[in-house]
Amino acid sequence: MLYEFVDVSRPPLSESERADYQKVVREALDLLRPVSEAWSVTVDKEATMTRLDFVRDTDAPRSFTFASDGDDDEHSTTFALVCHFLLAHWPTASTKRSS
Repeated sequence: MLYEFVDVSRPPLSESERADYQKVVREALDLLRPVSEAWSVTVDKEATMTRLDFVRDTDAPRSFTFASDGDDDEHSTTFALVCHFLLAHWPTASTKRSS
């Protein structure tokens, strides 16, 4: 699966924060989407809110915003939100990966 991850936050995310978001998004996409797809994900984090914009292949972008605080160190809440978002907007997602 091809990924592009763009940070448009001002100020930019720290290296560790960027790596955390990339890991959560990549794990959700790997779990729920076929490997043949290409994804671009843009993160825009502000003090209390984070917006993620997802583009699959040549589809129009789809976005969601969530509160940036209150997640645990493993980012399980963010992972659950990303998974729910993917399943809601790309309902052909399978829980089994295609190879």
